[in-house]
Amino acid sequence: MKILQRRTMAEEVAALITEEIRHGQYRNKEKLPNEVELMKVFGVGRSTIREATRVLNNAGLLRSRQGLGTFIETQKFYKGADLKLTGTDFTEVHEFRTLMEGKLAVKAAVNRTKEDIAVMRRILDERQEALQRNNDEKCVAADLRLHNVIAEASRSKVLIELYSSMTSYLMPFYLILEGHQAIFRETQIDHELLVDSIERSDQEGVGRYIEKILSFFS
Repeated sequence: MKILQRRTMAEEVAALITEEIRHGQYRNKEKLPNEVELMKVFGVGRSTIREATRVLNNAGLLRSRQGLGTFIETQKFYKGADLKLTGTDFTEVHEFRTLMEGKLAVKAAVNRTKEDIAVMRRILDERQEALQRNNDEKCVAADLRLHNVIAEASRSKVLIELYSSMTSYLMPFYLILEGHQAIFRETQIDHELLVDSIERSDQEGVGRYIEKILSFFS
């Protein structure tokens, strides 16, 4: 059973701003309305607006410039431009990830090296530390980095490039996903078991844990 936490007001505002950017209400390099205007638009206080923009700054969707304001950074946000992901729904990208992830992980179980496993375990430790510190941005970044290292261990060059472009799109959405803190916390052990399975070349176990992890985002 999934135990999901409710979004904070700041996360709700961040999600709404993300949707507006995704649907083209703001263009790349365009200045975001100031705090007072955003407070009026969303009907929230200054602290909520500041926390929402902080989340989006850390995710790379916004960039604050001292004395000038906050600007949209869609080029950074949509690093997967070669896949034409701009304007694509998160659900579609997640479905694509689900199709690719199992194949790459199974290949990793066959082709991984001791060095690959060492890197995976180091990132697992970073993910765990971020969870303990309640640092959402570092946790999500470590999670996506781990999955990219697993993909790289597959030694499938074309799929690795596609996968890397696709996952670069996901971080801002994971940060504003309802209950994301609980999801990343609950799946820590599954990621550890996934890496154990890759190290043992247990392809059946790899498939099982990948499916379980991705089911939390469906």
